[in-house]
Amino acid sequence: MGRAVSYPSTIAGMASPNESRGASSTKRITAAIVSVLSAMVLVVLDAATVNVALPSLARSFHVTAGSAVAVVTAYQLGLVMAFCRPRPSVKAAATGAYSKQG
Repeated sequence: MGRAVSYPSTIAGMASPNESRGASSTKRITAAIVSVLSAMVLVVLDAATVNVALPSLARSFHVTAGSAVAVVTAYQLGLVMAFCRPRPSVKAAATGAYSKQG
């Protein structure tokens, strides 16, 4: 097993790298997990709501069941494409061109 590295504080009041990753990092990870799980629940509820309402929507708009299913499929594919779209910061981080601004 490796030995824990202890860094001396060079500036008064400055925490070592090992100390600075404590509760703050745990809170950020917990918040990220809660956010992702909440988003997943909302997506499932959205799909379930649309699928339950599908027969009523088809009758109201006087369309065939196949047409209604095609519209819902296109809607869900649009959501997937919107969520999976690469963000500029992701591209920059992947290519190593990311620079912290501030």
